[in-house]
Amino acid sequence: MAALVMAGGPLSRRRLLASFGLASVSAAVAAAGCSVVGLGGRARTSPSPANPVVELLIGFPAVTGTVHGTEVPGLIDNALEPFVRQHPGVRIRQASYPGQATPQMLVALTGGKGPDVLSNSVMVPFVQNGFLLDLGPYIRKDNVDLSLFATGMLDYFASAAAVSPTNPNGTYGLPMNLDQRAYVVNLGVLDQLGLAHPDAGWTYQQYGQLFASATANGTASTPKRYGGELIFRGYDFSRDMPSPAEFHAWGGGYVDPADRRKCALTSIGSISYGEWAINLYQQGTVMLGATGHGKTNGAFGAGTLVVHTVYTQEIGLTTSWRHLNWDFFPMPVGPVAQTVLCSTNFYAVNSATAQPELSWELLRWLTVEPDFGRFLMQTLLYPPVRLDQWEQWRAIVTTVAPSLRSKDLGVFVHQAAADRLWAGTVFPYPDAAVYPILADASQQLLQGKVSVARGFASIARQIDALATL
Repeated sequence: MAALVMAGGPLSRRRLLASFGLASVSAAVAAAGCSVVGLGGRARTSPSPANPVVELLIGFPAVTGTVHGTEVPGLIDNALEPFVRQHPGVRIRQASYPGQATPQMLVALTGGKGPDVLSNSVMVPFVQNGFLLDLGPYIRKDNVDLSLFATGMLDYFASAAAVSPTNPNGTYGLPMNLDQRAYVVNLGVLDQLGLAHPDAGWTYQQYGQLFASATANGTASTPKRYGGELIFRGYDFSRDMPSPAEFHAWGGGYVDPADRRKCALTSIGSISYGEWAINLYQQGTVMLGATGHGKTNGAFGAGTLVVHTVYTQEIGLTTSWRHLNWDFFPMPVGPVAQTVLCSTNFYAVNSATAQPELSWELLRWLTVEPDFGRFLMQTLLYPPVRLDQWEQWRAIVTTVAPSLRSKDLGVFVHQAAADRLWAGTVFPYPDAAVYPILADASQQLLQGKVSVARGFASIARQIDALATL
């Protein structure tokens, strides 16, 4: 889940972050917690229903937990009240898809029982099966300014659209949140070792040297200390392969931008990053932030991991590190760019909904109007979807979590404002055909059974062969 925000009509990227400061959100942060600030938004006339009450079903991957003793689903119901007031005769009901949410939601859509408006993190199978409504006509009709969303995230959406059976140039979702990564560094360990603190301009190579210098072998009574972590969350949502953002920073990637049927792992940038990263792993200086991300979180808190990465959506977790001297740092500077892995989370409309206009109204309200986004920032500290809301988010976080006031939360704001966020692009093939190719090769690469150059070339040949099937 998540969303965010717009007040007073579309804003251009030139006005990015200009309209928001600490004073402008004083009322919002005073209400931070479980209350919802209802600021109205642009009232619209809902379609004339055949029945007195129209019900919209909104589907979340999972809606669990409490905030100040109140269940989150109940808080969401309260947050949706301004929309309901603007649309007389409309009722919104929540559906939750816990556990393996993506397959559960796909099964519901296949059976014709899916929600009208849904959120998820893996767009391709939904687009590929024709389950998502093309939002392009609605976006153009309402003059929604897409420039306020991260370009790297919109690029992912555009590439996912290519698998559509009806319109490969469509727009099948809007960003749900801009959950992004940053480094957290245990400065206390660096001080003990006499190592320099990083700065915003540090390169991957400088961090690699730090990882090696901060690593210490364990003993019978002392666990090994790792110098750093690598983000191995590879192509879309496969695991045990490098992050697309890291490849992008080195000038490489999974997908050839000039021909999306081709794999880019044989490019110089891809191979260079792969050799740098896997060499560090094989030397034992880094942990992998893949399926065991909870393990790396625990290791940083225990002081056995010196440089870690966290998502903005994990901000609450960092408040438990009061016993450590640590801070946030931007992601490293690559040979080509400084890019940051961000979420692929999206909101979409079910193409089979009986209420497409009203469903679009709800989706637009969730992502563009201010109320629901402000609720998510205040109650869950979720990061905003609109780039012009990041200063507001920082003010709310430091009010709700006073222990973070001394931390450089501006790292996240600057990464968003500089448009460095990158979610990657996808092939015009079924993900089910791509994932096994990557999964089969990853362990051979990590274990040194094949060189990066040869392993990446083998992957590329197998993926390129999909074009002829």
